[in-house]
Amino acid sequence: MVRITLTVDGLDDRDGQLEYGLQDRAGALEPGTALADGAVRYTTEVGTRPRPDGTVSYSGDHVHGPARERFLYLSFRPPGGTEWTRRLKVPLPERLGESVVELVGRVTDLGTTRGRFHDDGWTRREGE
Repeated sequence: MVRITLTVDGLDDRDGQLEYGLQDRAGALEPGTALADGAVRYTTEVGTRPRPDGTVSYSGDHVHGPARERFLYLSFRPPGGTEWTRRLKVPLPERLGESVVELVGRVTDLGTTRGRFHDDGWTRREGE
């Protein structure tokens, strides 16, 4: 298992007209934790399995997309609604390393379907 910690800044709920969160496969939204700087932090655990070509296969409640292009969705909708207003796709890295136990990333929401990673994308934290 790998822990994912994703911090997102620049989120806009349109003055309460939208709710947003880390979307699971059933369509539920995990609201995250508001930080003092206005960003929101999300955490989840994902399963990983190495592939023969050195890439990684991800699995878990918050993992979306085809096997070779896994990502997380930060999704927006009207409060209590079922239709998505927008979904921000946050790609997961293709390669990890055997001892990685956590991925940490910070993304700025640009109001589109893609965010902009801070620094060089995901930071990999290794375990003992």
